[in-house]
Amino acid sequence: MFRGALKEVADEHATIRRFASVEEIADFCVFLCSERASYVVGSALHVDGGMLKTV
Repeated sequence: MFRGALKEVADEHATIRRFASVEEIADFCVFLCSERASYVVGSALHVDGGMLKTV
């Protein structure tokens, strides 16, 4: 039942219609801590599958 409710939320609000996996969030964190992200400064990065609607 709980998973069904979460699926409904994701379907309604997330552009990609699912929540992130633990591995996806971990990959993002590892990227930010790596040299590959050395040019990222003062940024607000949203890892939310498109839930936050902004322009």
